[in-house]
Amino acid sequence: MNTFKEQFDTKGYFYVRGVLSEEECDLYTAAVDNRLAIHDKEDRFLPDGPNLNAEFWPLIVHEQVIEILRSVVGPDLKYTLQGDLHANHNAHQWHRDLAYKHSDMPIAYDDVETPFRVVKICFYVDPGEMAFAMVPKSAHNEMKNSKRYFGIDAYEDPYFSEAGGDDLAKADGVDHPVLFCPRRGDMAAFDLRLLHAGCFIDPDTKLPCPAQPQSKKTIFFTYGADNEWTRKVHYFYRFFRKDLLYSSPAPELVALIKQKGLLLSGFDDPQAQDPSWFDDTFLVPPYMDSNDTPYGVIGSAGWYEKVAENFEQRGHPLSAASCLSRAHTIVEEEMKGIDTKLNENEGSSAAALRELKKKKTQFKKQMSTDLTKHGDNCVKIGWDDEARNDFREAVSLNPFNLKARLKGLH
Repeated sequence: MNTFKEQFDTKGYFYVRGVLSEEECDLYTAAVDNRLAIHDKEDRFLPDGPNLNAEFWPLIVHEQVIEILRSVVGPDLKYTLQGDLHANHNAHQWHRDLAYKHSDMPIAYDDVETPFRVVKICFYVDPGEMAFAMVPKSAHNEMKNSKRYFGIDAYEDPYFSEAGGDDLAKADGVDHPVLFCPRRGDMAAFDLRLLHAGCFIDPDTKLPCPAQPQSKKTIFFTYGADNEWTRKVHYFYRFFRKDLLYSSPAPELVALIKQKGLLLSGFDDPQAQDPSWFDDTFLVPPYMDSNDTPYGVIGSAGWYEKVAENFEQRGHPLSAASCLSRAHTIVEEEMKGIDTKLNENEGSSAAALRELKKKKTQFKKQMSTDLTKHGDNCVKIGWDDEARNDFREAVSLNPFNLKARLKGLH
């Protein structure tokens, strides 16, 4: 019996211990540090990083891993050309990597004609003290009763105990959340639709702990069956997600994956560069959605503040604090832009300068309010000033700042 396939089909994930040797882990840890310019504990990730740098290509075609994935997905396994480098980075709010645009329902969870067989893998070359949190069976389940879980911080409520998790999980037909604690050289594999989160953990209690020193180097790749769903995933990231800056693969990489039988059919279809084909299919990233919502423009500082207020009302101070940190950073970046304009536009009209100064005053007030509310939520958690500042520094990095993300390319 193929236990990996059984685990993937029923639970939505599996893991393999000791895929990489200590020497390989040393090699790839140094490569991640080099490409992302990591000198200490900076939180950075680089989409397309493994494809851009040939030293990571052996991982794409790793014989043992490909053999396992073919036994799980099928003999028509293909590489989607989606790969990321992560350093000291965790997406610690519960989320899915792919969902329907207009619903929390996982894509094609009941589609038997063309099964969704897309799997993301993660090599833990330096896991540090971290865990991969997962909700078994959630890849095949709409979880109608459990929508409150989405966006909750895993540091705050990893087992959904505060939200009545056991009862809701049973009602939805999913299992209680589990934590996978990887060792160096391990590999995890999961369905893109699986509800999951990443978090640092206390080495003694093995429970999520945001105050743990960041130490984590991981490398991600996505594969799938040679069908329309896998092509859509590929087209989505390569042609539509312009914010991630995926580029056309090098001819040498295309030749390598073709030689290994991993080249996705139609991967370079010029018609796929028109994003209209998936308008009603994939969830558009929040910060790329220009439509107004009751909370304002999604991904804006005001939107994060409203979401934080919602978390406060629901009794989730850590999730609220995280959102307020994001809001503060966004406003801080906008204020820097105003300072630049003020310095460069000394010859502008008095009215224009007054308007810029007015906006700067408003932003200062907004930042002060965000910090005050952030502190109030940290008090509810029971943190002192030092713990509060450590947490804010860890989560306030602007995820939409492409410059920080691209430092490894220069």
